[in-house]
Amino acid sequence: MIDECFDLFPPAWLKDEWLESPKSTALFRKFTKSAPNMWGANSSTHQGFYCMTADGEYLSGNFGRTSNGRARELLNTAWNKFQTLAGDRGWKPKPIPNNRFELTLGKPVQPGGIKLEVASRDLPRGADRRPGASEWEREAYNVNWIDFSPNETAYFVTDSKERVAIPRTIVERLAITTIKDNVRGQSGWKKGAFSDGELYTELIHADDKIQTMRLAGFAILREGQQVIAVQLHGRAQFDSDRGEFTQFDMVASGQRQGSTQFNFRRSDPGPAPLGIAWKLYTGGK
Repeated sequence: MIDECFDLFPPAWLKDEWLESPKSTALFRKFTKSAPNMWGANSSTHQGFYCMTADGEYLSGNFGRTSNGRARELLNTAWNKFQTLAGDRGWKPKPIPNNRFELTLGKPVQPGGIKLEVASRDLPRGADRRPGASEWEREAYNVNWIDFSPNETAYFVTDSKERVAIPRTIVERLAITTIKDNVRGQSGWKKGAFSDGELYTELIHADDKIQTMRLAGFAILREGQQVIAVQLHGRAQFDSDRGEFTQFDMVASGQRQGSTQFNFRRSDPGPAPLGIAWKLYTGGK
């Protein structure tokens, strides 16, 4: 598996009772105990490429980013070790459970609420369609999620054909949580980084049960030398009979500049174009 593993091996300050998947946490902790030490002291992340048995026994692994060639080596090593273990222990094939796993952290979406999947990537710079000094930089993107409660979601729905402002608190949380330069690494904002921004919703079409809204606005975030300024444009459909959104698509395009400790922009601080896209998360349906 390849993941941030933040909830699978939480740092000391992230209390166990906060976790939504204690069984997966126990499984990964068992894996780390049987694996050779490949993580730095006091590491707050365990992202990497790991192979293990169904009960968490170490087969192979690599901490951090893993190249294609190295991944193949790890898979071959893991498979060979697994075959040896299966022969020694008399393991026999069993049907693979057809269980569907959620791909996000957090609680299930509340009725009437929404979960948005968010993707960020660099935008073309003139003739340079895929900017970056290396192949992994040219292909880099990142994915995040944000939840809105039923009360928050209601502000995106309107019967007015005039623009209606969505409360600043919701726009600020959207911006702080998801408008980030995390394309090549990790980056976050501290409270107060939301410099300015507005988001409006307006009804553009309605039939017996479906309301279609246009979303538009902007956001500016600043913290030290880091700045992101983007325009927001979107479209959402709300089914009044079911009381839920059936579509929510929004994009942001603009400029980012500055670097942080973990966003891998030291040699590429900008200003440069950045793109972010939100869509309704449906749990893989």
